[in-house]
Amino acid sequence: MGIMLREVTEFSAEEIQKGLQKARESHGEINEGIRILFAPATINTQNFNRVCDIYSRLNPTGYETVVVVEEHPEVLGKKLPMPSTQSYKTPLGEVPVNDPLRNEFCDEDDDFFIFDPAYSEDMSLFHQLMMLQNCLNDFNALSIQIADKNQFILKELVHALQEVMASKNGLLVFCSDLETGDREQVLKIQKMVKEKSHSSLLHYLNSDGVQMKGTAAFIVGVMVADEWGMQINFVEEKGESASLAAFADHARVFYY
Repeated sequence: MGIMLREVTEFSAEEIQKGLQKARESHGEINEGIRILFAPATINTQNFNRVCDIYSRLNPTGYETVVVVEEHPEVLGKKLPMPSTQSYKTPLGEVPVNDPLRNEFCDEDDDFFIFDPAYSEDMSLFHQLMMLQNCLNDFNALSIQIADKNQFILKELVHALQEVMASKNGLLVFCSDLETGDREQVLKIQKMVKEKSHSSLLHYLNSDGVQMKGTAAFIVGVMVADEWGMQINFVEEKGESASLAAFADHARVFYY
């Protein structure tokens, strides 16, 4: 019988805070310049320590808003949907939605839509909010889903994110899961990211040999980091399978 994994939405605030504190003591730093996180779409007992590593580096008072970008499991007519709700509710309480920012994205391009049918309790958004509610003092949030992986849609999202968020006191969280522990896949991804081979990377991530959830969100995050002039560095933690948890500032992006 396999090990039963608990998802972070089942964790208590005390459990999450303990994990964040342990990680903070391990690396010993708060990074004031972090603008991007790459986080597992599903946070559970298997990757919790690694997720704590990236979230524990955030300045608790450093962000007014957080935009969580993830991939919708189906192709929809509304390419980049956002829910109309005024708050997101987790077991730890409610997080207000950044309504002016939502309207700003809707004004940015026709493919951004307020579209509630894409919204569900199974979204990675709620996993990320559980972590954020334990490491940020006061913030609002916005959910954007990618419901069409067409390259034109992805480039449109990259443009909108880097334009709208460049001047904001905000954090971008891109959600994806590499569902195997294949280190060779990590090395190939590393090489293509360093070479800025975005088209080749997208093709590889969508190939039959790669089991990844959230490829579109991942490639969009990589492209936004490139637009903002971020250098990408991969690091490895022993004892855990391959994962795509990361943080980025204007000098570096670390992958675990």
